[in-house]
Amino acid sequence: ARAFADDLRRWLEGKPIRTRRAGPLYRFKTWVRTRQLAAAALAVVLLVAGTAAASALWLRYRDNQRRALVAHHQNEIEQIDRLLRRARMMPLHDTTTAEHDARRRMAEVEVSLLETGPLARGPAHYALGFGHLMLREFPQAEVWLQAALDDGFDRPEVETALGIAQAMQILAIRRVEGLAADESGPRVAGAVRHLESRGPETAERDDFHEALGLFVAGRLDEALVRARESSARVPWLYEAVQLEGDILVARSQLRASGGDSDGAAADLLLAGDAYNRALGVARSDAWLFEAEAARLLRLVELLPPNTGDRTGLVDRAIEAAVAAGRVHPLRAQPLVLASRAYVVKAEILELNGGDPEFELVEAQRLARDAMEMDPENSEHADLQVRTRALLSESRGADSG
Repeated sequence: ARAFADDLRRWLEGKPIRTRRAGPLYRFKTWVRTRQLAAAALAVVLLVAGTAAASALWLRYRDNQRRALVAHHQNEIEQIDRLLRRARMMPLHDTTTAEHDARRRMAEVEVSLLETGPLARGPAHYALGFGHLMLREFPQAEVWLQAALDDGFDRPEVETALGIAQAMQILAIRRVEGLAADESGPRVAGAVRHLESRGPETAERDDFHEALGLFVAGRLDEALVRARESSARVPWLYEAVQLEGDILVARSQLRASGGDSDGAAADLLLAGDAYNRALGVARSDAWLFEAEAARLLRLVELLPPNTGDRTGLVDRAIEAAVAAGRVHPLRAQPLVLASRAYVVKAEILELNGGDPEFELVEAQRLARDAMEMDPENSEHADLQVRTRALLSESRGADSG
């Protein structure tokens, strides 16, 4: 009875009873019951520590997962770049298959974007933007690259890629509308700012980016120097050599508009040398062949009508346009250039007393094919109307 009373008293005081051995769990329960405030504080500490540890583990898992996704998308970018660059450096052939493979990879990136959600949205947007950039689809590239920056993926390589996409669109507008476009507007300033971004991933192409920025800003002579430095530094970067030719063509336009025909022709000859050097590396680049065809037609326009080699230049323009069509048969521009070349050849023949019937029929056929391929392009429709009218005039003159 005395022992029982003693255990009751010990129990009331929160001490272990003696009739059985006190285990760890029993001692802990007894301690919690008698020291409730301390137990509550300990519970809070344990809860906070547990939550922090779980959060750290979760963040570490997410960070590792994001790193893996970034590496995956970076690998996709490298694969697309290698795939298209290799295809364009091969001997003259149809590059449609390579472009199809690049688009398939881009489609897989879009699927992964839907599956992973915001975890790697920025890198995925960059991969898609880079793919469109390599395919020369600059408006689409700009959309995806801007989305990557908006998602916080603001790396120098993303900035410069966006600058290229914007610069190429600006230059395309100037080729159509002339060089009177604003060279200090916000869009130009934005493109130049993006192209000035620097980092380890961009180091090899920094001269090219600077040359492109100077070109967009209208500083043609400085741009030409930088483009040549870029091609000398990285010989495989044929885009820098093509840029050299593009700058010379633009400078030729400026000189021609100022009445300096000889200087304009000299620049076009230098541009031809640059394009041919670029085609020595990129032997299956449709855009390079198109640039060469357009250059030759500009040169024909600059030369006096009685110049003997004008027909030869036009034939070379037709060859370049045909080569562009062979490389990229789904593109309308090679057909347009070839059609224009046949019109010019018809005019030369007519001037020299020849029969332009074949050339005008061929020009009309090519214009019609271009219109069927790209019916939304008003320029193609205008060319088709023009060739039809020239053919009617020629036949009417023959009948008379």
